[in-house]
Amino acid sequence: MQSLQPSAFNLAAPPTLQWQPPQISNFLALAGKSYPVNTTATAITVTFPANPNVGDQITITDYAGTFGTNSLTISSNGRTINGSTQNFILDQQRVSAQFVYVDATQGWVVYSAANLGAPTPSVDYLVVAGGGGGGHNIGGGGGAGGFRTDLALSVTAGTVYTVTVGGGGGGSSSSPSTAASNGSDSVFSTITSTGGGRAANGSPATAANWRGSWGG
Repeated sequence: MQSLQPSAFNLAAPPTLQWQPPQISNFLALAGKSYPVNTTATAITVTFPANPNVGDQITITDYAGTFGTNSLTISSNGRTINGSTQNFILDQQRVSAQFVYVDATQGWVVYSAANLGAPTPSVDYLVVAGGGGGGHNIGGGGGAGGFRTDLALSVTAGTVYTVTVGGGGGGSSSSPSTAASNGSDSVFSTITSTGGGRAANGSPATAANWRGSWGG
Protein backbone atom coordinates (compact mmCIF):
# COMPACT_ATOMS: atom_id res chain seq x y z
CA MET A 1 0.00 0.00 0.00
CA GLN A 2 1.42 3.36 -0.98
CA SER A 3 1.76 5.88 1.80
CA LEU A 4 2.01 9.65 1.36
CA GLN A 5 3.80 11.09 4.39
CA PRO A 6 3.53 14.83 5.12
CA SER A 7 6.69 16.79 4.36
CA ALA A 8 7.75 20.29 3.50
CA PHE A 9 7.86 19.15 -0.12
CA ASN A 10 4.32 17.85 -0.51
CA LEU A 11 2.82 20.53 1.74
CA ALA A 12 4.20 23.34 -0.39
CA ALA A 13 1.71 25.21 -2.53
CA PRO A 14 1.64 23.51 -5.94
CA PRO A 15 2.07 25.57 -9.10
CA THR A 16 -1.01 26.45 -11.10
CA LEU A 17 -1.64 23.83 -13.77
CA GLN A 18 -3.86 24.38 -16.79
CA TRP A 19 -7.01 22.29 -16.63
CA GLN A 20 -7.97 20.57 -19.87
CA PRO A 21 -11.34 19.31 -21.19
CA PRO A 22 -12.32 15.79 -20.07
CA GLN A 23 -10.44 13.10 -21.98
CA ILE A 24 -12.46 10.15 -23.33
CA SER A 25 -9.80 8.17 -25.24
CA ASN A 26 -6.07 7.41 -25.15
CA PHE A 27 -3.96 10.56 -25.17
CA LEU A 28 -0.48 12.04 -24.71
CA ALA A 29 -0.19 14.21 -21.60
CA LEU A 30 1.82 17.43 -21.58
CA ALA A 31 3.71 18.93 -18.67
CA GLY A 32 1.95 21.75 -16.83
CA LYS A 33 -1.51 20.32 -17.56
CA SER A 34 -4.26 18.81 -15.40
CA TYR A 35 -6.45 16.19 -17.03
CA PRO A 36 -9.89 15.02 -15.93
CA VAL A 37 -10.26 11.57 -17.55
CA ASN A 38 -13.64 9.97 -18.27
CA THR A 39 -13.45 6.15 -18.44
CA THR A 40 -17.23 5.62 -18.41
CA ALA A 41 -17.16 3.92 -21.81
CA THR A 42 -13.76 2.20 -21.77
CA ALA A 43 -10.40 1.92 -20.03
CA ILE A 44 -7.93 4.59 -21.14
CA THR A 45 -4.14 4.84 -21.41
CA VAL A 46 -2.36 8.16 -20.94
CA THR A 47 1.24 8.42 -22.13
CA PHE A 48 3.55 10.78 -20.26
CA PRO A 49 6.14 12.92 -22.13
CA ALA A 50 9.17 11.08 -23.51
CA ASN A 51 11.64 13.88 -22.65
CA PRO A 52 10.49 15.53 -19.42
CA ASN A 53 12.44 18.18 -17.54
CA VAL A 54 13.05 18.16 -13.80
CA GLY A 55 10.11 19.86 -12.12
CA ASP A 56 7.57 19.07 -14.85
CA GLN A 57 4.18 18.27 -13.33
CA ILE A 58 0.98 16.56 -14.49
CA THR A 59 -2.31 15.93 -12.68
CA ILE A 60 -4.73 13.09 -13.47
CA THR A 61 -8.27 13.08 -12.01
CA ASP A 62 -11.11 10.56 -12.21
CA TYR A 63 -13.76 12.69 -13.96
CA ALA A 64 -16.78 10.40 -13.54
CA GLY A 65 -15.77 8.15 -10.63
CA THR A 66 -15.30 5.20 -12.99
CA PHE A 67 -11.62 4.29 -12.59
CA GLY A 68 -12.73 1.44 -10.33
CA THR A 69 -14.67 -0.07 -13.26
CA ASN A 70 -12.54 0.99 -16.24
CA SER A 71 -9.05 1.72 -14.98
CA LEU A 72 -6.63 4.36 -16.22
CA THR A 73 -3.16 3.18 -17.26
CA ILE A 74 -0.24 5.61 -17.20
CA SER A 75 2.64 4.76 -19.55
CA SER A 76 5.95 6.33 -18.54
CA ASN A 77 7.06 6.39 -22.20
CA GLY A 78 10.54 4.97 -21.53
CA ARG A 79 10.98 6.65 -18.13
CA THR A 80 10.01 5.39 -14.67
CA ILE A 81 7.13 6.11 -12.32
CA ASN A 82 7.96 5.98 -8.59
CA GLY A 83 11.22 4.30 -9.62
CA SER A 84 9.50 1.44 -11.50
CA THR A 85 9.47 0.73 -15.23
CA GLN A 86 6.00 -0.85 -14.99
CA ASN A 87 2.92 1.02 -16.10
CA PHE A 88 1.13 2.83 -13.29
CA ILE A 89 -2.52 1.89 -12.81
CA LEU A 90 -5.16 4.14 -11.28
CA ASP A 91 -8.12 1.89 -10.44
CA GLN A 92 -9.66 3.57 -7.40
CA GLN A 93 -12.92 5.48 -7.65
CA ARG A 94 -12.54 9.29 -7.54
CA VAL A 95 -8.75 9.14 -7.35
CA SER A 96 -6.73 12.23 -8.21
CA ALA A 97 -2.92 12.10 -8.43
CA GLN A 98 -0.27 14.74 -9.07
CA PHE A 99 3.05 13.69 -10.59
CA VAL A 100 6.35 15.56 -10.69
CA TYR A 101 9.43 14.52 -12.68
CA VAL A 102 12.42 14.45 -10.31
CA ASP A 103 15.29 12.66 -12.11
CA ALA A 104 16.23 9.70 -14.36
CA THR A 105 16.26 7.26 -11.40
CA GLN A 106 12.87 7.82 -9.77
CA GLY A 107 11.31 9.42 -12.83
CA TRP A 108 7.75 10.63 -12.24
CA VAL A 109 6.86 10.64 -8.54
CA VAL A 110 3.40 10.96 -6.99
CA TYR A 111 3.73 13.94 -4.64
CA SER A 112 0.07 14.53 -3.81
CA ALA A 113 -3.00 12.33 -4.13
CA ALA A 114 -6.54 11.68 -2.98
CA ASN A 115 -8.08 8.20 -2.74
CA LEU A 116 -4.90 6.58 -4.06
CA GLY A 117 -4.69 2.83 -3.35
CA ALA A 118 -2.04 0.32 -4.26
CA PRO A 119 -1.51 -0.06 -8.02
CA THR A 120 -2.85 -3.23 -9.61
CA PRO A 121 -0.02 -5.80 -9.87
CA SER A 122 0.69 -7.32 -13.26
CA VAL A 123 2.93 -10.00 -14.77
CA ASP A 124 4.44 -10.80 -18.15
CA TYR A 125 3.69 -14.30 -19.38
CA LEU A 126 4.91 -16.89 -21.88
CA VAL A 127 2.76 -20.03 -22.26
CA VAL A 128 4.00 -22.78 -24.61
CA ALA A 129 2.07 -26.05 -25.04
CA GLY A 130 3.47 -29.54 -25.64
CA GLY A 131 4.26 -30.62 -29.21
CA GLY A 132 2.43 -33.41 -31.00
CA GLY A 133 3.85 -36.89 -31.39
CA GLY A 134 5.60 -37.90 -34.62
CA GLY A 135 4.98 -40.79 -37.02
CA HIS A 136 7.41 -43.71 -37.42
CA ASN A 137 6.43 -45.18 -40.78
CA ILE A 138 5.94 -42.88 -43.78
CA GLY A 139 4.98 -40.27 -41.23
CA GLY A 140 5.89 -36.68 -40.49
CA GLY A 141 6.88 -34.79 -37.40
CA GLY A 142 4.39 -33.68 -34.80
CA GLY A 143 3.06 -30.15 -34.83
CA ALA A 144 4.50 -27.50 -32.52
CA GLY A 145 2.57 -26.57 -29.38
CA GLY A 146 0.65 -23.33 -29.28
CA PHE A 147 2.54 -20.22 -28.15
CA ARG A 148 1.08 -17.19 -26.35
CA THR A 149 2.88 -14.27 -24.74
CA ASP A 150 2.01 -10.76 -23.64
CA LEU A 151 2.92 -8.03 -21.17
CA ALA A 152 1.16 -6.70 -18.09
CA LEU A 153 -1.55 -9.28 -17.36
CA SER A 154 -3.39 -7.97 -14.30
CA VAL A 155 -3.31 -10.29 -11.30
CA THR A 156 -4.69 -10.11 -7.76
CA ALA A 157 -2.30 -10.02 -4.82
CA GLY A 158 -2.67 -13.04 -2.53
CA THR A 159 -4.43 -15.14 -5.19
CA VAL A 160 -3.02 -18.56 -6.08
CA TYR A 161 -2.76 -19.15 -9.84
CA THR A 162 -2.44 -22.70 -11.11
CA VAL A 163 0.12 -23.31 -13.85
CA THR A 164 -0.30 -26.40 -16.04
CA VAL A 165 2.69 -27.42 -18.17
CA GLY A 166 1.53 -29.42 -21.20
CA GLY A 167 3.52 -32.52 -22.07
CA GLY A 168 4.55 -33.65 -25.53
CA GLY A 169 2.45 -36.21 -27.39
CA GLY A 170 3.61 -39.81 -27.78
CA GLY A 171 4.96 -41.01 -31.14
CA SER A 172 3.40 -43.79 -33.19
CA SER A 173 4.80 -47.32 -33.12
CA SER A 174 4.27 -50.59 -35.00
CA SER A 175 4.70 -52.92 -32.03
CA PRO A 176 2.27 -52.58 -30.46
CA SER A 177 0.32 -50.74 -33.16
CA THR A 178 -0.11 -47.28 -31.68
CA ALA A 179 -1.03 -43.99 -33.31
CA ALA A 180 0.75 -40.79 -32.36
CA SER A 181 -1.01 -38.52 -29.88
CA ASN A 182 -1.55 -34.79 -29.64
CA GLY A 183 0.44 -32.58 -27.31
CA SER A 184 -1.17 -31.38 -24.09
CA ASP A 185 -2.35 -27.84 -23.40
CA SER A 186 -0.44 -25.44 -21.16
CA VAL A 187 -2.46 -23.10 -18.96
CA PHE A 188 -1.76 -20.02 -16.83
CA SER A 189 -4.69 -18.15 -15.26
CA THR A 190 -7.09 -17.44 -18.16
CA ILE A 191 -4.42 -18.08 -20.79
CA THR A 192 -4.46 -21.43 -22.61
CA SER A 193 -2.04 -22.56 -25.34
CA THR A 194 -3.23 -25.58 -27.31
CA GLY A 195 -1.01 -28.64 -27.72
CA GLY A 196 0.44 -29.51 -31.13
CA GLY A 197 -1.31 -31.88 -33.50
CA ARG A 198 -0.12 -35.46 -34.00
CA ALA A 199 1.65 -36.50 -37.19
CA ALA A 200 0.18 -38.67 -39.93
CA ASN A 201 1.48 -42.22 -40.13
CA GLY A 202 1.41 -45.04 -42.66
CA SER A 203 1.14 -48.04 -40.33
CA PRO A 204 -1.02 -47.81 -38.32
CA ALA A 205 -2.79 -45.57 -40.83
CA THR A 206 -3.70 -42.34 -39.12
CA ALA A 207 -4.29 -38.82 -40.38
CA ALA A 208 -2.42 -35.78 -39.19
CA ASN A 209 -4.25 -33.66 -36.66
CA TRP A 210 -4.65 -29.89 -36.27
CA ARG A 211 -4.49 -28.35 -32.82
CA GLY A 212 -1.81 -25.82 -31.81
CA SER A 213 -0.43 -26.47 -35.33
CA TRP A 214 -0.64 -29.23 -37.91
CA GLY A 215 1.28 -32.43 -37.50
CA GLY A 216 3.35 -33.51 -40.49
